[in-house]
Amino acid sequence: MGLDDPPSAALGSDTWIGADDYQPDSPLFTRAVQFLAAVRWDVLAGIDSKYRNGIPCHYEEKFSIGHFNMAWRINFDDGMSCVVRLWLPRWPVSCLDHIS
Repeated sequence: MGLDDPPSAALGSDTWIGADDYQPDSPLFTRAVQFLAAVRWDVLAGIDSKYRNGIPCHYEEKFSIGHFNMAWRINFDDGMSCVVRLWLPRWPVSCLDHIS
């Protein structure tokens, strides 16, 4: 963001971080990659579509991840866009010292 950019230029899904922002050997990276592989994205897209009267949709590749949630932007074929937030699995107590 440059000095001439409005403050809103640093907001929104353009500033999201993904698993590649973590070190590949970190527990955060491993957790994100395993979660991505476990989710049935086609099933979620079907549920999302159902709530919009059957309008097809797709998830963008870029996502945001934190310690507790993963957020994805969904684009519907009619131009509507929204965000879905998925809770990540709970950390085992033995891992909590390693994530700070």
